[in-house]
Amino acid sequence: MNSLDSTKNQITQLLQSKVIENQLTAISHIRQAGDKFLLEQMLELLILTSNKDVEREILRCLCDIKDNSMLPIIIESCKNPRFESKKQSILHCLWQTNFDMHAYIDYFISLILTESFEIGIEALTLIEVATENLNNDEKKSYIELLNRELNGTDAPQIKSLLIQAIEILS
Repeated sequence: MNSLDSTKNQITQLLQSKVIENQLTAISHIRQAGDKFLLEQMLELLILTSNKDVEREILRCLCDIKDNSMLPIIIESCKNPRFESKKQSILHCLWQTNFDMHAYIDYFISLILTESFEIGIEALTLIEVATENLNNDEKKSYIELLNRELNGTDAPQIKSLLIQAIEILS
């Protein structure tokens, strides 16, 4: 086993520890030099912990991630039903990462249509961030999609979010 694998194992053990200080130490290490494997381990702790300090530090760490290759792992956690209670917090962290999220606009639109108003607001914010990386044809296509959805719903809160999304893309 090489040194990197040994360090990962040590961090994983700290994350899985029942001692809060150990978990916080592991999160600090991940914040400084985490990778995909450690991110997955930390996200697992997010749904298992009942400690607010640990949860807060995990979310702070998510906000600080700058490696765009971590985005698919974070999005997949949002799609996973096990993360339902943490979805809004994870989405909130995403907009602070400055990732290029234009590939996930369809997912964000689906959140507006199917999730709570609060999650819809987070999705709307992510659409706004992702719009920066769309060309005019893509924007036009999404506006058409949003208009179809707008015409197909009677829910006032969803209509409000869809109208805002159209304005963002216009």
